[in-house]
Amino acid sequence: MIIWRGLGVLVPIIFILTAILVSIIVDTILVSYINIPEVNIASLLSGVVAGFPIYKLGKIVNKETSDHSLFFINFEIWGFIFPIMGIIGFFVL
Repeated sequence: MIIWRGLGVLVPIIFILTAILVSIIVDTILVSYINIPEVNIASLLSGVVAGFPIYKLGKIVNKETSDHSLFFINFEIWGFIFPIMGIIGFFVL
């Protein structure tokens, strides 16, 4: 069950769309030039690339009140969580 408040539902949507876009780019461009497994690069870039728009959008929507969250974590904090998850995924996968 996903728990969100306000526009917090946009956090996973932005991440999923970014992950799809990054996977397509990694599959078509980077894998042919770099000898690192595709999953590692895709997880790292997905987390880092998704973190920026989530953070910026979170700052905008939570400017006056912090009523937008996902799993009781404010929208913009997810902008730091996803890059950390991407870095961990790069080394673990």
